[in-house]
Amino acid sequence: MSIRLRLTLWYTAILFIALSAFAVVIYMGLTRSWRSDLDNTISTRAGEAYGRILIDQRNQVALVPPPSLLDPLALDDVYIQYVDNTGKDVSHSSNLTSTIMLSPADVQAIKDRQFTYLTLYTADGAKVRAFLYPVAIPLNAPPIGAVLAAKPTAPLAASLRKAQILLAGGVLAATLMLALIVSVVAKTALRPIGRMARDAAGIQEAQDLSRRVAVPRTGDEVADLGQTFNGMLGRLETVFEAQRRFIADASHELRTPLTAIRGNADLLRQHGERMEDGERAEVLDDMATEAERMSRLISDLLALARAQVGEQPRPAPVRFDEAVDGAVRAARGLARGHDII
Repeated sequence: MSIRLRLTLWYTAILFIALSAFAVVIYMGLTRSWRSDLDNTISTRAGEAYGRILIDQRNQVALVPPPSLLDPLALDDVYIQYVDNTGKDVSHSSNLTSTIMLSPADVQAIKDRQFTYLTLYTADGAKVRAFLYPVAIPLNAPPIGAVLAAKPTAPLAASLRKAQILLAGGVLAATLMLALIVSVVAKTALRPIGRMARDAAGIQEAQDLSRRVAVPRTGDEVADLGQTFNGMLGRLETVFEAQRRFIADASHELRTPLTAIRGNADLLRQHGERMEDGERAEVLDDMATEAERMSRLISDLLALARAQVGEQPRPAPVRFDEAVDGAVRAARGLARGHDII
């Protein structure tokens, strides 16, 4: 999986989770707010409907107003219904076409003087949110009935479904849009890395360490990566160049003592039997000296190679007379059998 795809998936997942949580919070807030508004509406209308009751304190009876007096309160799909303490419908507003049904527990709530919110159903099965307002004459007497102010929950449920669809659609649209933006931004940001990878592949195929990758002028981590890679290439080029020079220097420097040793060996092979002991010993000494010189040259060349790659050699004193004497002996060995002009 490419870095671009991973970045896109990670950022998209993070945004989707964040937007989903935000949408859930908004939805819960809307639900709570709309339900609170609904409860405030029906409780206020129940109180107003209670005020329309004509109470005869002398005879301790309540005269329930007719629907014509209740209809002004039955606005915005609010239903008004009066029930007795058994839950039987006594009167209701004209917009209520089916009686709101009370369960035995709801009837007991009237008798217990509970001012409460209820979820009820009408006789035709419509779900309503209702507020129960008990009516007592006098106030400290057992309730003789209650006022019900109710409102259908279907419009609220429809509004909540629309909110769900809008929030879900918004989350999905925002997530897809961000995925597209992140993909484009990631492609743009990673383009210099792809270019550097192609340059590095070209350097590998050409085996040319003098080439460098293109460093973007962005001043960011990608530019730092390119500069670091170019620095590594420069270091490798220095090492390989030092290695090449070492091979060339070794070939050149070792040719002379090898030639001297080979010349002395040929001399011994051809004229060794006729040589005097002192002359033969001198030739053998020259061969040993040249072999020692070869060993010293190898050590010097190794020290030179280390110095070329950054290691600092430790200087040591050199006997100039011994160096000159060794060079003279080497030249004398090479000069045997030749006319020097």
